[in-house]
Amino acid sequence: MDLGTEFIRLPWRFEAARMAEEIHRLPESAWMAHPDGTPGNTAVALISRAGSDNDQFRGAMRPTRHLLQCEYLQQVIASFGEVFGRSRLMRLAPGAEVVPHVDFHHHWHNHLRVHIPVLTN
Repeated sequence: MDLGTEFIRLPWRFEAARMAEEIHRLPESAWMAHPDGTPGNTAVALISRAGSDNDQFRGAMRPTRHLLQCEYLQQVIASFGEVFGRSRLMRLAPGAEVVPHVDFHHHWHNHLRVHIPVLTN
């Protein structure tokens, strides 16, 4: 997929092992199916509407109980010094993939999307 521009490397560095440790402590029940039903793609809501387990874009955004259990992830988010909207941990099952796509929802017209790989090959 040709994006026509290079990715921007941000000036932050995080302790992936520390993030992974917190993520591994989350219960399996915290992981929700992808809203589009993409096979093998699950997520944990960290910041969401009303702080509950949902994928909604509108409404007052609050930290979820999952984020409140992850002290270091809270520090990572705070280090950006910005207001955050819907934020999630994403997980792919072995053999699953993210198909090329465009996030066309109006929410993304004036919001920035940042991906931080924690565990990857």
